[in-house]
Amino acid sequence: NSKQKQSIPYPNLQSAIHPITHETEISVPKALDTLEEIPNDDGDGALPDSDDKSSFEFEDCSSSKLFSQDKINDLVRDLNLPKSAAELLGSRLKSRNFILPGVSYS
Repeated sequence: NSKQKQSIPYPNLQSAIHPITHETEISVPKALDTLEEIPNDDGDGALPDSDDKSSFEFEDCSSSKLFSQDKINDLVRDLNLPKSAAELLGSRLKSRNFILPGVSYS
């Protein structure tokens, strides 16, 4: 609608509206003619080895989080599953040992 386009407020930002002039110390980047001119910094394309293992934190997978009866019921309700799909979900979770003992899924 052309009436609404006129009422849209646009920001008046200097960096977005006007080009930034380069000084003599900073040269304007020159566009490359082909992709072959792009320098390859690492040579073989391999990722650098990192000796700093302290930045990585992994969750302990040995203590898996099992579904309780309430969590199964909430999941079935949230997904709006029919009874047949809820039973299939329950059997798949049980086969992968993701359900607490004694939880029914039918």
